[in-house]
Order: sequence, then structure tokens, then C-alpha cells
Amino acid sequence: MKEFTKVLSGLGNLLRNTGAYQEADQLLRRSLELRRESLGPEAPEVATSLSDLGNLLLDTGDLEGARDFHEQALRMREQSLGPHDPALATSLNNLAIVARRSRDNE
Repeated sequence: MKEFTKVLSGLGNLLRNTGAYQEADQLLRRSLELRRESLGPEAPEVATSLSDLGNLLLDTGDLEGARDFHEQALRMREQSLGPHDPALATSLNNLAIVARRSRDNE
């Protein structure tokens, strides 16, 4: 199941990058759901799925939704990986991008 969810996420991100946002959303949400069920709600892969969905919402202009997903991913990574894991930098960078876009839209 772990590999299957990785493929789903990869395809979802590919669709996001090509602008097929609705299809990407379906695959990324399904991957998140399957990861929670099969790996547990605190698995690092769940944080990755949350981050992927945050990036999708950022691309579609849903800055509040993007912030929410990225904040969830950051909290999970802090708790499960510890304060010095490089994945935290990814989450912080994603939140900085959301903040910047929010300021640009004011």
C-alpha cells in the first residue's frame, strides 16, 4: 500500500504541475486517506500528503486552505521527526510562500 500511495501522490503532483487541478485534488486526497488508514495518522507520509495538498491549494489561489494544510504538515513533522529534521525546512518554506502570496494579494 505504501508504494501505491506514493504512485498516487506522484501522479497527483504531475497533474497539479500540468494544471489539471480537479484531477490532482482527487488523487492527492485519496492518497492522504489511504496513508492515514494504512500507515497511521502520524506517519511522515501523511505529512507529505498534507504538504502536497497545501501546494495544490496554493496553486489554485486558496491561500487559507493552503496555510491550513501546511501548518498541519509542520506540526506533524515537528512531533514525529524532531526539531532538526530537514523536512521542517520544507514546511517552513511552504508557509513562507503562502504568507508572501497573502501579502501580495492585499
